[in-house]
Amino acid sequence: MRRIPAFFLISIFSLLVFFVPPANAQFLQSPYFAKAKSEQPLIVALTTNTPPFCLRDKNGQPHGIDVELALRLGEILHTKIDFVYPEFEDIFELIEEGSIDLAIANITITMERSMQVSFTHSYMDITQGAMLDRRFIPRQIIEGVVRDVPIHNYSDLEKIPGLIVGTWGNTTSEALTRDFHLNLEHLAFDNILEAREALFRGEINALVADSPIIEFMSNYFKGDRKRFKTLTQPTTKERLAIAMRMGDPSFVEFLNEVVDELRADGTLDSWAEKYIEDTSWAGEVLR
Repeated sequence: MRRIPAFFLISIFSLLVFFVPPANAQFLQSPYFAKAKSEQPLIVALTTNTPPFCLRDKNGQPHGIDVELALRLGEILHTKIDFVYPEFEDIFELIEEGSIDLAIANITITMERSMQVSFTHSYMDITQGAMLDRRFIPRQIIEGVVRDVPIHNYSDLEKIPGLIVGTWGNTTSEALTRDFHLNLEHLAFDNILEAREALFRGEINALVADSPIIEFMSNYFKGDRKRFKTLTQPTTKERLAIAMRMGDPSFVEFLNEVVDELRADGTLDSWAEKYIEDTSWAGEVLR
């Protein structure tokens, strides 16, 4: 396991021990820090069936980038992390009402969501990606030669009118596809794996999802690459972040320090490589 730099531990320790809010600013007092100090576990929401972010094995244990981030946070705070798996669309209400403490669930920062919860700095910047059934790529004559119409990224799906596109319901992927691809037919699924199965069965012609999920699918199902074209060239830009209750800026700042350090020292990149490029970890779950 990667060692945490001493200077980083000192700065975190300072936040935990020496931070004293002004007497006239009670809102800065952090129930999150109080909970950790009293050895109560932090309740963290994950979304399962979203490799490389989270996938549960046959024993129910979660694995993935979001899981690593949550566990590292628990190590730094010296507190236990309890995982829960709500429906994605319920996460923000559960945070507001206090049923869960944090959500580390490949959540995109949006203005609408920022009115419900606080977000940390981004721990991963992504684009929308797609897997496209190659049989639906239009052809055109260029200089007397029949060639495929250039389809390189998610936005290029607009070049294929009537395409049936599947997404994970109630997510940024679904909202963007419905808003900006008006000439495409849309189907929403309960999770990414269901959408991928629909693509394989031919019920949809393309699957749209966050680019890391598309990259994982392409690397895991290598045998399908001749049938499906992977589109991950950047076209949109979204930021994934940790979500928490509003009104606790001291803990937000603490989480920002953690996220910034993990990005700066390459830890998050190493997790991405571990869970996206080498997909063997998911073998017993998906096969």
